[in-house]
Amino acid sequence: MNALLTRIVWAATTLSALAVLLGPQPLPIIGGLLLGLVLPGTALTGALLRDRTLTVVERVTLAPALSMAVLVVAGLVIYLCRLPLDRVTWTAATAGVTIAALIAALIPSRSPANSRGVPGSAGPDAGSSGRAASDRGSSGPDSSGPDSSGPDSSGSGSSGSGPSGPGLSGSTSSGLASSGLASSGLASSGAASSAAAASGPAGGGAAGDSPRPRVAAAEPTMTEAHTIVMQVVPPTTEERLAAEYKMKRNRLIKQSLPLLLVAAILGGASWLSFHTSRETYKTTVTALSAEPAGAVASDGNRTVVVSASGLLDEDAPYKVTVNPVAASTKASRTITASAAGTWRETLTIPGDERVTISLYRSGDTTAYRTISISASS
Repeated sequence: MNALLTRIVWAATTLSALAVLLGPQPLPIIGGLLLGLVLPGTALTGALLRDRTLTVVERVTLAPALSMAVLVVAGLVIYLCRLPLDRVTWTAATAGVTIAALIAALIPSRSPANSRGVPGSAGPDAGSSGRAASDRGSSGPDSSGPDSSGPDSSGSGSSGSGPSGPGLSGSTSSGLASSGLASSGLASSGAASSAAAASGPAGGGAAGDSPRPRVAAAEPTMTEAHTIVMQVVPPTTEERLAAEYKMKRNRLIKQSLPLLLVAAILGGASWLSFHTSRETYKTTVTALSAEPAGAVASDGNRTVVVSASGLLDEDAPYKVTVNPVAASTKASRTITASAAGTWRETLTIPGDERVTISLYRSGDTTAYRTISISASS
């Protein structure tokens, strides 16, 4: 993900979150769609797959897929944290994941191509270092010697031909210098030996002249920094195979991450479904019901059997009201639940009127359960 796209996604995330939380309609809908289906997936694509070149089809497919995965995982986390699944928590989750992915995308990645530990990969300065060492050995300031062009240059002590020994001949010195193994001190010593030999008794002077004074050879000095010679060794078969194995392993890990994410999402959703169904199954439901009413008696009343189940001790005592009531029926009564949390009683109600029976919990002013019995035809 380039810098321009990162800034666009960051700005779009901020504006979408503000639109969802504070904006008027229809801005919350637009911001919610972007936070739910586009922005988190785009940011995660740039963070997880930044070392790969993706096509337009891959990017268009990954953005909504990863965004929906974020919604599933965020819902699981919010549920486990016992937080309400409202507008604020969803906005904070999606926007937070998007911003975190953008920050992660800014961290430089350590790809195998940028690693210095791969066998057989010479650094970018390896060739230039070798050439610099060769240049310093072959063209140093002391390579020609300080006395090579002195006054006796016409004699036998000319440059490069003095009796400096077979081990210090010109061709040998040039070869050592070009291979980076000769130092400037060795070149200075060779030049000084040539000058000393040129000033000897057989030095080409005229007959009868007084012998020239012998010039002491200059001490060899190190005029350049020490040269470190590094030999580039091609990688062995074992090292090459190890590098290839490491590269394949890293590629396999990166390709397995989406599959692991999908497996984690499915596993979390399955666990949540099982846990929710188990908790729902254990929930006690309070019910109020009535059997079909009997026939109307000669006094104009009829009887009906009313029952209740799922009565809890913490909600006791319960109260039942009947409206309207017959002459022998109380308008309100307190009921006592059995050990199984049930209650059952036969009530007398008017035959020609519609009757409402209500159940109240302790301290309630509004009916908890209500049933209606129609008038007899």
